[in-house]
Amino acid sequence: MLSNAVQYNLVNYLAQKHRNLCVVGDDDQSIYGWRGADIRNILDFEVDFEETNVIKLEQNYRSTKTIVEAAKQVVTNNEDRKEKSLWTESAEGELITVLEVDDEYKEAMAIVDTIKNHTKPYKEFAVLYRTNVQSRAIEEKMIQNSIPYRLLGGVRFYERKEIKDILAYLRVIANTKDEVALKRIINVPKRGIGQTTIDKITQYAGVNDMSFFESASIINEQQILPLATEMKILDFVNLIEGFRTIAAEGDLKTLIREIVENTFYKEYLEKNEPDDVEERMENIQELMSKARIYMKESDFPNLEGFLEEIALIADVDNYDQESDAVTLMTLHSSKGLEFPIVFIPGMEDGLFPSSRSYEKSILEEERRLAYVGITRAREKLYMLYTKKRMIYGETRENTISRFINEIDKNLVQFKSISSKRNDTTLVKKISNNSYNSTHSYKKSTDYQKTTLYTKKELNKITEEEEFFQGDIVKHKQFGQGMVLSVANKNGKIFVKVDFNGDTRELHAKIAKLQKL
Repeated sequence: MLSNAVQYNLVNYLAQKHRNLCVVGDDDQSIYGWRGADIRNILDFEVDFEETNVIKLEQNYRSTKTIVEAAKQVVTNNEDRKEKSLWTESAEGELITVLEVDDEYKEAMAIVDTIKNHTKPYKEFAVLYRTNVQSRAIEEKMIQNSIPYRLLGGVRFYERKEIKDILAYLRVIANTKDEVALKRIINVPKRGIGQTTIDKITQYAGVNDMSFFESASIINEQQILPLATEMKILDFVNLIEGFRTIAAEGDLKTLIREIVENTFYKEYLEKNEPDDVEERMENIQELMSKARIYMKESDFPNLEGFLEEIALIADVDNYDQESDAVTLMTLHSSKGLEFPIVFIPGMEDGLFPSSRSYEKSILEEERRLAYVGITRAREKLYMLYTKKRMIYGETRENTISRFINEIDKNLVQFKSISSKRNDTTLVKKISNNSYNSTHSYKKSTDYQKTTLYTKKELNKITEEEEFFQGDIVKHKQFGQGMVLSVANKNGKIFVKVDFNGDTRELHAKIAKLQKL
């Protein structure tokens, strides 16, 4: 209740007569300065109330000795804090594991692999990150590996309004007959195109057997709308046609940037979502990162393929809120919670602590946030950092967070997960007796003659040959079904499956179909 100046002054005024006031707080967990909270209210409390009796609650009942000691070593680097001696009667516990990985996707896979190698229920794991944009890569890897998760204190990446708006633009650019997407963005940002106008265009299109976009393109010939409204419709049509020209050049990141700039989307957010502009724009930058990675990894990158990949991820992303699931949330949202096993990804200078930590007060609040994150773990803590990370649409080289370096090395075990060192070599055995239409793959353990495949080649082989027409398969969301056909689209294998009358075409690698 004493977090900001107004609250403090109000309580101070109310307590003046009887001087009878009880306050509970922890200056080491003051993490809401950006919302107006002022740590000086705790640090200077005894200046206004000189007769204060201070009782220090220094025992930790949650975490192991290792975790408590690590948290203490980090936060004691702050100058503006009250002196405390944190301790616990809990067991010594495991060392903190610090993982160095190549990039954000390897980081996400390291988390997924660690969870899969544990025997604990999913609900005992939590992933705590500094910013919401970090969730995208983690969410994607959770989905692709059929690990249920719930996102607390936020909206899933592809369900965020700004992402759905930009994706709607992309869907219209790819297919002007996508009327659901078109009607979502025809007046976003606002162009003065109301529902009455949309209804008239829809009606004309239906009568004349044409699409909504085709009808809008010849609106000036229909004479069903005022001239001023016609001009607004034609401006929108021309805008989409301009985007289609850019899309034909194949640079998806540039296309997204052009959409944002030419629709004045940031200005739209500033007017309608002033408190969330920065975070929403960061999410759009993260979508640009996704586009750039897709262009780099795809053999034949194009807008349609990009939208298919996102649609498949979003389609599989369905879970039971009450089920056993990993928790994903920001460090700020985690305050007051606890989990047996905690992962903190993004432990890099410039991300955590943030790039804004050039002032002492900001850096110290970031350090308090690290303290909060560390002490969410009861039994085991993993910290991860990347050598390079694509964030906000740009790739940058990273250095390990100073907060990790503030922990004594005897409390930490460092591991480096390098793609070159840890990729499993997969081979196809050559044997006249065993080789048939179903190829056999296993790790090489002897000196038999082998044919080596790169991971990319292996993915293509296994995708093509694992599914055949008539196979019975199971999908975690759609249930049991029968394979109708298998198709290769630009090097990606798609399986068409009949799920009791509901036919779906699924990306074989992403959908994680299980043969029965």
